[in-house]
Amino acid sequence: MDYDRFAVYGFQVDYPRTWKVELNPKSEHAQGDVAFKAQDGTRMYVSWGLLEKIQKKFATLDDHVKASIQRIKKDGQVGRVEILDQKELQMCGHRALYTRLSAIVQSTSFLSRSTAQRELWSSHIHCENSGRFFVVYGSSQTDREIAAITETYDHLRDSFRCPCANSV
Repeated sequence: MDYDRFAVYGFQVDYPRTWKVELNPKSEHAQGDVAFKAQDGTRMYVSWGLLEKIQKKFATLDDHVKASIQRIKKDGQVGRVEILDQKELQMCGHRALYTRLSAIVQSTSFLSRSTAQRELWSSHIHCENSGRFFVVYGSSQTDREIAAITETYDHLRDSFRCPCANSV
């Protein structure tokens, strides 16, 4: 797969060339998010915010990740959630926590209700140097081969460079 580089507000990430990029119009240097969208419905995101603000809610990176998982579990459209993998990584020289989940997601349209199993991936990092936190995350939206989607997520995550890594 061919990739292009997206960069804004000091960070950068590579995304599949055929995917759409949508920067949230409310995004700014201090906080925001950008979505990378495949035609099959697969979506991956980078969200960021002020580290000081998130640390008032969650003292540690581990607490931040636990809260993110709890938020998913409490979502009204999400049924059973199972942690498939969780590990510590290095991203741009920072400690990062990677989580892979399986979730049963319900969707309701005007005339029908459906249930599907989805995989979700996230990698959380706290960058003291830039004063921001970053979350690189995504979810499967189809029954497309999970290995291919996981490979795309891994590439996106591994290509991520925070602002302090770009200034070196």
